[in-house]
Amino acid sequence: MQKIKLYYKGNFRYLLFHYQGKQYLLDRFPKHFLGYFCLPLNWYFYQKVYAISDEELFKIEEKNSKASKLILPTSLAAGLAVFVNAWARMNHIDLFANFYVNFSIVTSLILVVMGLLLSFSLLQILYSKKKNSLEKLLNRSLEQSIYFKIKPVNSLGFYIKILLLRLCVFALALIFALAFMYLKNIAMLCLMFLTMFIFLWTVNIAFVPGEEREYEIVGVISYQSEN
Repeated sequence: MQKIKLYYKGNFRYLLFHYQGKQYLLDRFPKHFLGYFCLPLNWYFYQKVYAISDEELFKIEEKNSKASKLILPTSLAAGLAVFVNAWARMNHIDLFANFYVNFSIVTSLILVVMGLLLSFSLLQILYSKKKNSLEKLLNRSLEQSIYFKIKPVNSLGFYIKILLLRLCVFALALIFALAFMYLKNIAMLCLMFLTMFIFLWTVNIAFVPGEEREYEIVGVISYQSEN
């Protein structure tokens, strides 16, 4: 089957690729829930793919060029967070001191479960917003799709590192959850929520854009109506 390369065009849910003289958008939204936890499963499920015209590709690339200018404010926000943390340490201020609570084990466990569900729900909302944004840009709904089964080529070492990294992030989320239940500090719950969100979001790494990565199309199912 034909080998392809994936390209990022400003929408973290969709990646561009060329196949048989046409351009398509790969939907990285996991086909099944298990795909969030076991990255390689996404290579054995058929992913939704949408054909786009030259005019639609131009719209996407034009928006992407404008969106790239927003990188600076994001960098400033990250720099501000580092500055606040360093300032607090220099002035011996405990940022977590006012976050201690006196919840029971049952209440703490319920909050942990709610935090996990919230992190998953937030990611679903972001995926939905990205789809709505693309539909608005293309001025059409994404109702028809082709289903492609896509696997990476010669990327075993890269994905072993990614799988280990995801395992570390998941373990960190678990540590924060246990720390919250033991220390009764809401800050630990917030950190658990953040790390679990990052873990779930990294499911996108199943399909990585860039010239250095190659993927192989091993199966194609023709157009179907989307559920």
